[in-house]
Amino acid sequence: GAEKILELLEKEYPTDVTSDGYASAISVWSKSGHSQAVERCKSILARNHAIFENSDLRASLRPTCEAYRGVIGAIANSKSPEAAVLAERVLDDMERHSAGGFCDPPDEYTYTSVMNIYAKLNHSHEAVGRILQRME
Repeated sequence: GAEKILELLEKEYPTDVTSDGYASAISVWSKSGHSQAVERCKSILARNHAIFENSDLRASLRPTCEAYRGVIGAIANSKSPEAAVLAERVLDDMERHSAGGFCDPPDEYTYTSVMNIYAKLNHSHEAVGRILQRME
């Protein structure tokens, strides 16, 4: 569905593709419940990064918070017992990439998404507190 449309846009109208297209395709996969959703979301985000970096850092292609939250959402929906740790790794990657200007910096919703996974899986308050401190 959405990923096929994105692929068509990349081939036929490469100058019209924006980060919103990548975020939309990630969002669709994130909500799909498909067993491959996490992998597909990560793959689309990686494509977004590659195209952004190969575009001389065109601002309209910079990976967004929405794209990263989509990947985090797919992880949350995966029901993996490691979901909180995996989501925090995505947040780590986002912070690292944003420090170099390669994506938008995490916003409060992105941090909250990761904290919610820790809370939902009944992890310690320390993990949630650690993420909360990163927001400051």
